Amino acid sequence: MHTRPGKGDPILLINGYSFTMDSWDPTLLETLASNHTVILFDNRGIGNTTSGSEQKFSISLFANDTTGLLEALNIKKADVLAWSMGGRIAQDLTLNYPDRVGKLILYAIGCGGEGSVPQSQEVRNEFINGTGTAENRIARLVPLFFPQEWRNENPNYLENIPKTTETILNQTLNKQIEAAANAPSTCDRLKNITQPTLVIVGTDDAATPAPNSLRMAELIPGAWFVQINGGGHGLMYQYPEQFSSIVETFLKKNNTR
Repeated sequence: MHTRPGKGDPILLINGYSFTMDSWDPTLLETLASNHTVILFDNRGIGNTTSGSEQKFSISLFANDTTGLLEALNIKKADVLAWSMGGRIAQDLTLNYPDRVGKLILYAIGCGGEGSVPQSQEVRNEFINGTGTAENRIARLVPLFFPQEWRNENPNYLENIPKTTETILNQTLNKQIEAAANAPSTCDRLKNITQPTLVIVGTDDAATPAPNSLRMAELIPGAWFVQINGGGHGLMYQYPEQFSSIVETFLKKNNTR
């Protein structure tokens, strides 16, 4: 866990599949730290965070872990920004521990269940391809988080993604995939979310197609919905200034504390 010095209310960043707490875009972190105390952490089994005695990972287990972190830090309520699988964790956290969540930002995620638009077959194949080391698997997957045309125009894009020195194990990736695959749909419960909510996604997200985010936003009362043209799953790395500005505008507009 790492707390980035800042001013203001705490904001908790929940990461997605395979990513570590030091992988968040630096422009985003700098923007958030100007008005918030930014809390970064690794999900169970990533980096120095142990897997514990649980045989299976689950989204609800991750949400319970997140609540435990807030309790350990003596934080009664935090704003939450969650990416990809982290967005499923954040939905579970908000629905089951509503008093813990202030404002909610769901980036590149849907609510699952029937009616969801499936991810591209190319991305799905890489998610379930367990060959090689964890580093090999992530290296194959990450390029698919960016549209091909954008990759062609930005051939050095991988240099802008923060590198991690944390340990990532193959067994952790397998257990995260299983947790995400078995996560129950939250769609029928989203009407119970009363927190100010921003749903943000790229129009060309191959891992979480944009219609899933739109559907989720329509189910959350009063939610903001923003699509960034040409953005993929790695939207925050493609357009960091635009992404950060939208997030900060939402947080300021809904600053009720």
